[in-house]
Amino acid sequence: MRKADLYVERRRDGSRRGARGHAILLTGLVVGGSLAMPATSWAADPPGVEGQRHLAETVGGFPNDFELLYERTAAVEHTDATLWAAKFVDHRTGEIHTVYHEPQTGAVAGTELQVQRTADAEARLSSLEIKADDELQRAVATKATDATVAIGVWLEVDVDAAERAVIDSHSELSWDGGRPLVDDLETARSIRAELALARAGARASALAQLRADAEALGGSIGYASTNAPLAYVDLPADRVEELAAMPAVSSLGLERTWTTAMSAAGPAVQANWTGGSEDRGTGVRVAVVEYHNVRNVGDLAGRVVASYSASGSLAYTSAGTFDHPTWVAGAIASQNDSYPGVAPGAFIVSASTGGGGASLTRDRQIIAAADWAASSSGGDADVVNASIGQDTATGSEEARRYFDALVNEDGRLAVAAAGNYATFGHWDILSPGTAYNVLTVGGIDDRGSAGRTDDRIWYYPGSNGSNYRDPTGTAWNLRGDYNKPNVSAPAPLVRTANGLTASGTSIASPIVAGIAAQVISRLPSVALRPEATRAIIMAGAINRSPMPDGSKNADHEGTGTASALWANRLLTAGDAGYGGHRMGSMTEGQLVTQEIAVVAGQKVKVVLSWNSRTSGSTIATRTDRLTADLDLRVVQPDGSIVGSYTFDNNYEWVEFTASRSGTARIELRQARFDATSERYGLAWSKWSVGTPIRLSGTDRYATAAAVSRSYFGANAPVAYVATGLNFPDALAAGAAAGVQGGPILLTATSSLPQATRDELTRLRPQRIVVLGGTSVVTSTVSGTLEAYTDGPVTRLAGVDRYATAAAVSRAVFASGVAAAFVATGESFPDALSAGPAAVKVRGPVLLTARGSTPQALRDELARLKPQRIYLLGGTSAVTDAVKQTIQGYTAAPVVRLSGADRFATAVAVSKTFFSRPPAVHLATGMNFPDALSAVPAAGRAGAPLLLVGQSSLPNPVRTELTRLFPPRCYVIGGTAVIGNTVVSQLNALLGKP
Repeated sequence: MRKADLYVERRRDGSRRGARGHAILLTGLVVGGSLAMPATSWAADPPGVEGQRHLAETVGGFPNDFELLYERTAAVEHTDATLWAAKFVDHRTGEIHTVYHEPQTGAVAGTELQVQRTADAEARLSSLEIKADDELQRAVATKATDATVAIGVWLEVDVDAAERAVIDSHSELSWDGGRPLVDDLETARSIRAELALARAGARASALAQLRADAEALGGSIGYASTNAPLAYVDLPADRVEELAAMPAVSSLGLERTWTTAMSAAGPAVQANWTGGSEDRGTGVRVAVVEYHNVRNVGDLAGRVVASYSASGSLAYTSAGTFDHPTWVAGAIASQNDSYPGVAPGAFIVSASTGGGGASLTRDRQIIAAADWAASSSGGDADVVNASIGQDTATGSEEARRYFDALVNEDGRLAVAAAGNYATFGHWDILSPGTAYNVLTVGGIDDRGSAGRTDDRIWYYPGSNGSNYRDPTGTAWNLRGDYNKPNVSAPAPLVRTANGLTASGTSIASPIVAGIAAQVISRLPSVALRPEATRAIIMAGAINRSPMPDGSKNADHEGTGTASALWANRLLTAGDAGYGGHRMGSMTEGQLVTQEIAVVAGQKVKVVLSWNSRTSGSTIATRTDRLTADLDLRVVQPDGSIVGSYTFDNNYEWVEFTASRSGTARIELRQARFDATSERYGLAWSKWSVGTPIRLSGTDRYATAAAVSRSYFGANAPVAYVATGLNFPDALAAGAAAGVQGGPILLTATSSLPQATRDELTRLRPQRIVVLGGTSVVTSTVSGTLEAYTDGPVTRLAGVDRYATAAAVSRAVFASGVAAAFVATGESFPDALSAGPAAVKVRGPVLLTARGSTPQALRDELARLKPQRIYLLGGTSAVTDAVKQTIQGYTAAPVVRLSGADRFATAVAVSKTFFSRPPAVHLATGMNFPDALSAVPAAGRAGAPLLLVGQSSLPNPVRTELTRLFPPRCYVIGGTAVIGNTVVSQLNALLGKP
């Protein structure tokens, strides 16, 4: 994964404020995988001025010689302190200088200031506190001393000498900074692999020492990475501190378990996305603001950690009346095994107005309850959920403004229900859901299933459903384009704690509050950045549901259905495979941009969120005005632009399909800016488009024709025809066909199937190549083929499968190929998996026996003189004796690509040759015909071929699909060979919208 470039630009425009340059403020330094807190507005003598003055004194010249290019907040590790960091350009020389400023002391210096402050902080900490993450420290503190803790241990390993040896062995190349200057991708990959192998050797001794140290402490190594200085150590809890104190140990972290499963609390929002590991919202405090208090009994026993009533006496729902507060709290933290909450590790803070309902409760009681919930001396909630609403002409103004202030000034996320038609008899959003800064939640009907394809917006005209209408003519909707809800979640017939079941956006809201708890638990930096949490949850709402009549209406559902899975996938600071997020602040005149990598055909959703500051103003014309009106634009790789430019919202969002592969640029623009600075949250998600595409026919012959029809046009340069009854003769042909631009079609031994005839009629290839001797494809068939081309029909065959593969190679590939692939000829999976990679590097696939090298193979390797040889499969497929023999035919080391089984070997090939492909092809690993026809198609598309079972995605394939995150998947073959269960698993894994 690549982190996108993060930068800002200066703007000098003739705006209404005059043509003047504005200093740029970028607050948000990537620290420890999250973004640091934003800087506040600086007083007189801002740090930019201090930085200019410092550089004039230390470098020489005048302050005006240095221009501020880039500034942001830098965290001091292990403390809550921050430093202001900036880069300046010296206009006299063009040199870039880095300056740090410490606001508490006024100190200004270069990078040594941050280094010294970090060293000062670490001097006061133990090794465990310095090196271990919070989860591990908690585990060590809470487990019995002899309990085993699973720890990921990172080691300090010096690999310089190992890399130097590789550099010295390649004097034919020019090197710069420890990396070669090459003219072709193949050489770059080859050297990269050698350097990786050298580093692995350097790590070996460190791992051996760690193993000895772990055993001496009563533990053991469970797994050691082959690509990083990382090992997982199982160790008694009371010995972890000793491990942390070892100089070779760089850092430690608690091992997590990633086993996807679904719970019953929120199947449509994928609440239990890891099976109970990182999806618990552990330790996050969620306030439930209600008319009554939450009962700390049954499925919520021990989860309600603080309670309050504005009346002075706790008030519970009377017997015989539906317990609305406990039902709401159950959606967050229920411990029921069958109906768990979305964040069962979270704590509930119960704040009530003292009883009664909307007709008996005054604003001050609601505000008093919320005040206590947010107070550090009261509930100290991280998230405040309000599944209540005021139905007045414009909603409750004071409650709405209060929640805006609570979010913006106190930094706590507020979540509220949109309201229900059945309760109020209209579709107007209710206060506090009308507030700018509140994450307002509408309802969808998930039909009681975990699948998303049957979801509908919860809206039944004249009957019931989720409120969606934003009253016009109100202070916050002067231009009529204000839009709530922000997102939606399941609302009808949701069961939570203690068997309580009901319908309403009252339950949709806490489901989203539970997702927020998960996000905050994993990314604590957003606990004070509600605009970032809102952006992450809104961008993660990739699933758009139709209205009951099938139409689409964003007014009803916001950006889509909230998803715990996808919100958690966006917690990377910067760009990653699934997307990412950014948080910071901007100043007047500043253009903020974020670059993200996209693949043609991907769906992308981008959300920008910021806060309203409507509280505290006594000027009528300024209340209910956003201090900034920001717009969102995205420039696609082809230069086309999509944007969102509303007046009245404090969020903008776009959803688009990537026009082509490359870099898209997100721009945060200012239509109006009345603040000194503005905090923002920006998040984006990227997912594959639609249902995986199945290419299949009624039999293997028709499936091969379907694949050909999807990839190859009429007048193809060539078509290869092979027997569909056995694999040996055709194994080597896939790479050849792909390189030459034609398909592989299948035939019976003595007759040409109708599906093949029809496809050849469409293709009308310039020539046809028959594979194998007349015993597998008769002369009758080759004679029949002459009618389908104006060119020759030729035959490539040898005395056996090895000689046939050599004949194919000899006919297509010249001497000096970049690579040759050698696989067993005794089974099909490894050779077929290698095919697309062979097409990519334009090299042949050759066959060998398990324990010996056939003469035909040796002769062809001698002719080819390949720059490199890749050997497919483990030693059970091809022995080391064979590897040693073929080493004599290339100067570079023979590279074995293998895994524990055929599925893992295909993954090994994919990992070596593919990074961001436009697609992935999936074929059964249990039979050859479908995979055979997929090889030239996948190769021409620049896509890998992975193997699957009939009803499951093997774990290595799941991991590889997650790494590749392709915009499209092609399933080769019918449901008899790859069932719809696999398609469903692909949808869940890759995020079908």
